[in-house]
Amino acid sequence: MSGRHAIRLAIVAAAVALTAALTILLNLTLLGYAQPRNDPVGRLSPRASLLPAPASKPAPAPRPAPEGEADD
Repeated sequence: MSGRHAIRLAIVAAAVALTAALTILLNLTLLGYAQPRNDPVGRLSPRASLLPAPASKPAPAPRPAPEGEADD
C-alpha cells in the first residue's frame, strides 16, 4: 500500500465519519424540536369530533331474482 493510497483512504474515512456525525446531530436537533409543548394536539378526546349517530333505517327489501336462464 503506497503512502498516497493510505492518505486517500484516511481522507475518505474521515469524510464518512464526519457525514455520519452531522447526520446524527441533525436528527437529534430535529427530535428536540419535535418534543411536545403546551399544544393540545394529541390530548383531544376522540369523542369530541363525532357527530350523533343518524336515526336507524330499515334495510331495503331484497329484490327477487330474474326469471329465466342464467347468463353464466
